[in-house]
Amino acid sequence: MNQGILNVLALSIVLTKYLGIVVLAGMALCSTALAAELLLVFAAEVTE
Repeated sequence: MNQGILNVLALSIVLTKYLGIVVLAGMALCSTALAAELLLVFAAEVTE
């Protein structure tokens, strides 16, 4: 009984860790894309 609970806990911890990594990677990609877009807009404003 206890072994099953420990297995579920370990699995949920691993899943949470991987989900956190995926979310962080997604946020990093979004912020990078946003920064690039802002730089492009800024460059377009400056060159006009």
